[in-house]
Amino acid sequence: SIEQEAMAPVLRFGYIADIQHADRDDTRIRDKYDRFYRSSKESLTQAADWWKQEDGGLDFLLDLGDLIDGTGGYIQEKNHDDNAPPGETEPMRAAAGLIKEFERVGAPYTMHLVGNHDLYCFTRKQLAHMELRDSLTLSFGRPLADACKDPDHPPPEDKLYYSFVAKPGWRVVVLDAYEHSIIREGGGEMPKSGLDVAADTSKAAMGVCMAHNNVDFYKEGADWRSGGAEGAGKRWVPLNGGLGKEQLKWLTGVLKSSNEKKDERVIIMCHVPCSTLPNNAGTALWDYEELQWLLANPKICRKGLVPMVMSGHNHDGAYWHDANTGTHHVTVRGTLEFKEEYGICEVDNEKILLRRPNKEDKVYGVPPLGSEHIWHRAEHG
Repeated sequence: SIEQEAMAPVLRFGYIADIQHADRDDTRIRDKYDRFYRSSKESLTQAADWWKQEDGGLDFLLDLGDLIDGTGGYIQEKNHDDNAPPGETEPMRAAAGLIKEFERVGAPYTMHLVGNHDLYCFTRKQLAHMELRDSLTLSFGRPLADACKDPDHPPPEDKLYYSFVAKPGWRVVVLDAYEHSIIREGGGEMPKSGLDVAADTSKAAMGVCMAHNNVDFYKEGADWRSGGAEGAGKRWVPLNGGLGKEQLKWLTGVLKSSNEKKDERVIIMCHVPCSTLPNNAGTALWDYEELQWLLANPKICRKGLVPMVMSGHNHDGAYWHDANTGTHHVTVRGTLEFKEEYGICEVDNEKILLRRPNKEDKVYGVPPLGSEHIWHRAEHG
């Protein structure tokens, strides 16, 4: 019927966060919860089975980052495989097994966001495009699908952030939370053997981090929480990162362009949460305030333009609604600890619906484009 067509979701995609798979024993973290390193792959398998059952299929799949656990870089000799391709590492082998699960869903494409653990295992160049066993490939850059081509807003060369129009009226923006970070170049030896800060960009980021947090991060085994930072200051630790000036400038242009259109909205995806509320202070972007300022400035982003920012990284999960901008900040719980937190997101011009297996649906309202918006510089988001 016409009514059913009007209520149909414009976008429908599967999402999962922080699988962090590795061939290592389960551990208990801070006497709080268990981490299931080996069986996190089983959770992805269950997610793939569930996604495949979706009537009408999914527009795309979203991996919110930390596909492989960083410890994978230190178990190169474990489970030696005589048939391994030349140069294959344990993280590459683990990644291949996970990519197979994503691919069997049959979605047009999968977006992999850059997480800190991905950078512990691989260099930035590898993340851009990596050949795996069984003719599989892994890319954290723009998917090669024709639907993801976007000549209007090309990112600078060799960047892992991008945007594209997923469906008419809906633009997806994928951000790189580690463009400005201590681990920017990837392939480092954190967290087991200290920090690899050989690159000049990493040294500069280390200086910024230590200027805000009184911790000697160069010291192996340093307690990152010992610097006395409070509130939003807790975010200045090496496992987080920032967008950097160049990416923020590019994002400003993308938002301004969408803002000038009558009927385009934007969904932002980023591994690291883009707000500190309600419990993201220790896991937020270093420059989250700059991003919040963009969302709160009606000359760049009118109310309702960005109805959702979806993130991972904080394995506890979080949710905050900025009533001023109309933006729902959704931080998805980590699959590594919480086995059935993957889901399907349905978006239309009135609501955002998050469906998860065996759990109550979550529904968030989407405000009309250009509704009342009081400009201010966000101070607490």
